[in-house]
Amino acid sequence: TIAWSTTSKLVRLSATTGRSIVVTGNNATDRAQYVDVRATAADGLYVTPDIYVKPKLTAPPPVTRHPKLYPSAGGKIDLSYALNLGGHVDQSIIDWYVCGDAKCAARREVAVSRGNQPLRQLALTPGDIGKYIEAGIRPKHNLSKPGPETFVISAKPIAASDIESSTIDPNFRNFVTTENASCVS
Repeated sequence: TIAWSTTSKLVRLSATTGRSIVVTGNNATDRAQYVDVRATAADGLYVTPDIYVKPKLTAPPPVTRHPKLYPSAGGKIDLSYALNLGGHVDQSIIDWYVCGDAKCAARREVAVSRGNQPLRQLALTPGDIGKYIEAGIRPKHNLSKPGPETFVISAKPIAASDIESSTIDPNFRNFVTTENASCVS
């Protein structure tokens, strides 16, 4: 017979003896942790695997200030918003689009958040002149899945004076990976 044990309060064992058991996570902290569960055979041989115990997911954070777009220095546009994070880390997913009209009827995705780091700022390029910028935010924190997406569109099209330089310095971390046939030459 096999004896099962743990010293951690983050898991529950369905039994302390038997060929197999069920280990149930009970992590009430705000981060995932490794836990040791020991299985000992009657002859004294044992194994102690590490089990990764994630905390329980909670609801996405509510938006407390609707998103707004603001031009910023350096030829960029900023997304400003507020969430009730309840002490958690903002990991919102932000997608940026370029649109031909104020309703964003036909939009083209140009940048995305990655690595749980919200992309709150977009560098403008000469190709944005005369176009509107749209941002979509799905609120998320370190213990939630993303919430419903909220969109905001720039109040006016991008003017040539909004572009600081014609030099493009791409941030490959935020490149869009979906193909857009209208932009391929």
